[in-house]
Amino acid sequence: MTQKPFYIKLKKTRTSLGLTQKQAAEMLDIKLRTYCAWEQGYRQPVKMVQEFVCKTFQNIKELKDYELR
Repeated sequence: MTQKPFYIKLKKTRTSLGLTQKQAAEMLDIKLRTYCAWEQGYRQPVKMVQEFVCKTFQNIKELKDYELR
């Protein structure tokens, strides 16, 4: 089974959380242009930044799940 590229996972995760690209960029404290380039696959963050992005989105998901209880 092949692993999906980071940019595909990034967009899927962001949309599942109900975030705009602008909101995601602000949460990650990066420029919107940088975030868009990541999500479109034009640029890719280094592995450490990818892990930070994943952890941040996971924390957001957990907070949203908690709010729904």
